[in-house]
Amino acid sequence: MKIAIIRFNQNWVLCKENFTETSGGWEDLYSLIKTPIERGHDVTLYTEAKDAYVLKDKNTLNKYEYLKKLKYKPDSYIDEDTDFLIIHNASTNMMYSRKDKIPFILWTYNLLKNYKGLVFYINVDFELPFTFNILTKIGDLPFLHCIHPNDIFIDKYYVICSKVTRNFDKFLEDYNNGVNLYKDLGYPVEYIDGSFWGFSEDVLEISEKCQTDLIYGGSDKSGRIKKIVKYFDNLPEEVTCDIYGKWSTKTKECIKKYKINKYYRGSIQRKFLLEKYNKSLCTVMFDSDKLESYGVLQTRLYELISCRILVFFDRNILPSKEYLRFDIDEKFIIESQEELLAKIQF
Repeated sequence: MKIAIIRFNQNWVLCKENFTETSGGWEDLYSLIKTPIERGHDVTLYTEAKDAYVLKDKNTLNKYEYLKKLKYKPDSYIDEDTDFLIIHNASTNMMYSRKDKIPFILWTYNLLKNYKGLVFYINVDFELPFTFNILTKIGDLPFLHCIHPNDIFIDKYYVICSKVTRNFDKFLEDYNNGVNLYKDLGYPVEYIDGSFWGFSEDVLEISEKCQTDLIYGGSDKSGRIKKIVKYFDNLPEEVTCDIYGKWSTKTKECIKKYKINKYYRGSIQRKFLLEKYNKSLCTVMFDSDKLESYGVLQTRLYELISCRILVFFDRNILPSKEYLRFDIDEKFIIESQEELLAKIQF
């Protein structure tokens, strides 16, 4: 099949060495291109890649063989004979621009206006605003004042895909309003629950000596701080701990009253965070109450597995076995800091 791929409002990254964001996301970009190419499909990327130069670098292409087969057309409209288009959602910041200064939101609009086929919209992050909605309000932007949603949605069939959840009904309770918006306007839209990411090919060697006992990496969104306090605050003096994340000024002020403040190391690029994971004894997987109620299977789990770090699971976040393909032993499930410390023998 002939597949087109774009990123909604941001550039693409082809190699993880060039992925400088402080949070996750590499697995999504990696898998959306690699998986269909390795299954014999014809894949074209229509979004500008900030590291497009690697497509001409022999050493990079020898490391990432699938990139040799990727077609790259950042300045073209989508070919008419394309079987379907995949949109990867990204930041809702409409100030991002291409190298030629054209706003990404405008470029996305032009691509969609001139494409009439099937669209799979990948909503990769439950915590991001539903960026698809921006397209129905695109006429509010000064440089797009004459645009109507019909220019974008007509003659297309949209399938909106989200990460795997154990409780999809609960997710739809919160997000159905967005889906119904398009249905009310007469646009055909479906919502499906599906996993589309995969492992990075690099699995690190097990470190002979750990530099840190406990580690956590993640943003401060949606109430995660109370979980960080639950597991990492007021640790015994002999326990070492490092916490990384891009946190707001408000959060940084808030944590000053807790002892986790002395463990917070600030934000860190993802590639360096993975090295820190690899040299630490263990971490804990948890999320906000909202996401835990959906039972989201996080891509962070795959990152941790590839880093060869011991992973404990908060009981509320346990993903379904049918998606994991393996059981999680009870010894790795915890509900308190005391239980965590007991299991790592502190």
